[in-house]
Amino acid sequence: MAGRCPISIARPMRPSSAMRTGSANRARTRSSRAWRAAGPRSSQRPARSRRSSRAAAPAPPSRATSTQPARRWMRCSAITPTWLSARACWLSVISTSIGFGCGIASCTHGWRRRSSMKRSILAVTSQLPWPLNTGGHLRTFHVLRGLSEHFRVRLVAAADANRADAVAALRDRGIDVTPVVVGPRTATREAVRAAAAAAARQPYVMYRRHYWPAVAAELVRQSQLRATDLLYLDHLDSYAYRRLLPRLRAILDLHNVYSTIAGRAADEQTSKLARMYLRHEARLLRRRERDAARGCDAVLAVSDEEARVYRGLGARAVTLAPNGVDCAAYADLPTGRPHAAPTLLYVGPMSWAPNAAAVTFLAREVMPRLRSVVPDARLRIIGRDMTSAVQALADGDGVDVLGMVPSMPPHLLEASVLAVPLETGGGTRLKILEAFAAGLPVVSTAVGCEGLRVVDREHLVVADRAGFAEALIAALRDPAAGAERAARARALARDCYDWRMVGVTACASIERLWATGPAIACS
Repeated sequence: MAGRCPISIARPMRPSSAMRTGSANRARTRSSRAWRAAGPRSSQRPARSRRSSRAAAPAPPSRATSTQPARRWMRCSAITPTWLSARACWLSVISTSIGFGCGIASCTHGWRRRSSMKRSILAVTSQLPWPLNTGGHLRTFHVLRGLSEHFRVRLVAAADANRADAVAALRDRGIDVTPVVVGPRTATREAVRAAAAAAARQPYVMYRRHYWPAVAAELVRQSQLRATDLLYLDHLDSYAYRRLLPRLRAILDLHNVYSTIAGRAADEQTSKLARMYLRHEARLLRRRERDAARGCDAVLAVSDEEARVYRGLGARAVTLAPNGVDCAAYADLPTGRPHAAPTLLYVGPMSWAPNAAAVTFLAREVMPRLRSVVPDARLRIIGRDMTSAVQALADGDGVDVLGMVPSMPPHLLEASVLAVPLETGGGTRLKILEAFAAGLPVVSTAVGCEGLRVVDREHLVVADRAGFAEALIAALRDPAAGAERAARARALARDCYDWRMVGVTACASIERLWATGPAIACS
């Protein structure tokens, strides 16, 4: 499976028999009404009894004949207006010659009307997906933007009071967002919320921490304000709102296997108390993942491995919708970096503990060994939420801590290799996909590139931490080999991981929900 495109775009589903029967009945009704309207109505004709008048009138189209056009039109759930008009004209001419033009014309008119109507999706996420400076923001934004091209999408999200610029940016890009101001987090407030979650035997980490009563109230209000066809839950924590709208169809976009992240974080803790707490949270998260998988009509997973996990937890339908990258944004960058100064690049928010641990490893353990062989090598660290501990790494030789930068392409151009020495985490690394699209060679641990359909030494170099410095030295010494791997990786990103393809996959998954029977009623 390595190297194969993870996205398979299905053909439009054939609607269920109940849907076909309903549309056929409506087509017969319209056909009969049209026939009656076209019947003889001359006032000069001699008066007849009701019985004789019925006998003299021409017979309406037969059941078999009148339902055939409806069945034919119902086979495709997405028909372009131009094709529809041409098909309607052709069928009208043919059918008129055999006496049934009215029935087919009314059928095609009904399809033209229904095809122009967009279904309504009500979405909820834990924070405004703007700016696009984290993997979570990138995925949420691009998936919702892809959905908004085919459906009417309304997004409800918690926000700070000063996020008017983010709201405007999302609306300018076609996402109708309603921000809900929830106020700042304080230690006392979060302690109370954590205690409440513990009393309810629900996880606080990556779940109840993101639940807000004000968001719940706004979701209910939005569902009453306009007719809603689907509830879109972004991240596991959004499942806490599922019970508010139990009769709506629901699709859950799971960016990670959250229990796995908590379990791996527990293994890294030096404090026994912290380790025990995180392991307990991991068990609670697994229960929530099981409930969410069974309580939603469909699940989106970012990798084959995570799709198997959620199927094993009882998900009704799981679609692989991997993380992606905007390939067009990096199309002008060269493939490989044969003439670049020896520069390692690490990208990620430092508020995420695995990222902070990875850059500490690079600065304290890898760089001394690397600079003993390549004296002018440097490490460049980019990301938001730089902690004091990460900023202190700049005191070492050859380490530059830049924090947030206005644009990534210049740094991707100047780097020689993207280094990803992660040992914990989940999902798939958008930083690796970004490097692939930019033609930048990558050296990663197995955990760092898990979930991606890549092959060691074909698309990137995979090394454990014990051999990470040596792998980087080899990559810097042989830029030609790195350029060859980068070319194959770039083709993989373009063919399989572009955000537009991911959006199409999410749309197809949602379309299938309306053709696979009744929704799951969540209690």
